[in-house]
Amino acid sequence: MAVSYYIAVDGGGTKTDFALIDEEGRLLARERRGPSNYQNVGPEKCVALLRDGIAALLGSRALRASDVTAACLGLAGLDTDQDALAYDEILDRVFDEPVAHIRKENDCFVALHSGTLGGAGIGLIAGTGSMAIACNERGERARSGGWGHRFGDEGSGFFIGREAIVRSLMARDGRGPATDLARRIEEATGTRLFDLVTQYNTQYPGPDKIAALAPVVDAAARDGDAVARAILVEAASELAAAVRAIMARLDFEGRPPRVVLCGGAFHSDLLRTLVEAELRRLAPGIECFRPELPPVAGAYVLALEAAGRSVTPQIVARLRAAFASDPFNSES
Repeated sequence: MAVSYYIAVDGGGTKTDFALIDEEGRLLARERRGPSNYQNVGPEKCVALLRDGIAALLGSRALRASDVTAACLGLAGLDTDQDALAYDEILDRVFDEPVAHIRKENDCFVALHSGTLGGAGIGLIAGTGSMAIACNERGERARSGGWGHRFGDEGSGFFIGREAIVRSLMARDGRGPATDLARRIEEATGTRLFDLVTQYNTQYPGPDKIAALAPVVDAAARDGDAVARAILVEAASELAAAVRAIMARLDFEGRPPRVVLCGGAFHSDLLRTLVEAELRRLAPGIECFRPELPPVAGAYVLALEAAGRSVTPQIVARLRAAFASDPFNSES
């Protein structure tokens, strides 16, 4: 019997994960590349990166695109009809040959399904950007936030990193409370704070570079820095507000939904604890959890769905075992 192959992609603002998985949930190949949000890197770089990652997957097994049963690509910046058209043009250039089923989704929807495995719930994503996205038992969807670092992404890694710079400047100017954040930022970047700001004002580094400062804030907060903790408290409040907005619009059969906490910002135990406390105040019975699988596995779940297949317990068990032993996972 011929093997069915599935391509799963989780494309974000900081990195892009690629996986080749068979119909039984066996992880055959995995690749990682840089950011692929076309709004940030531009369509040409997005095409080149996606082509390169997918070609590496196929090349690892001497496959062609026509050997693939289905592909699901979770794509950052897929927010509007205009974005959908832009990504249609991009994907037309990514695959040299037709694939039977190609599904494109916002990367946050893919992350949601890494936790729910196709079921109902809310995905609260805090990576470089942020968004809450949901699907209920009837398949109805809703989203809140995720409008990019210029006009949104409250509570994200970018938000946390930007606030760290802003409040460090205020402290150095004497306009705000004292904080150790400035020193820590200088140590992390190897650049004096004022020089760093001048550099970023003249040559903007992109949201992923700002988001990279989020762990600096987490470390300072854990060491008792009040300003750093205040930033995380504000981030948690913003993230909980996105969930609140969804729960006001979408019904989950009259019971609190499950909330999947995804994204690199949630590597912070403190931020996660603050968010969970906010959500339990919102709905006492709400269940918050970190997914056992990375977002790229959620893309695989949706690729199976696109091909008319369901996720069995045996498939889930193989995925868990495969991704648990994958060295990429320690970096997810």
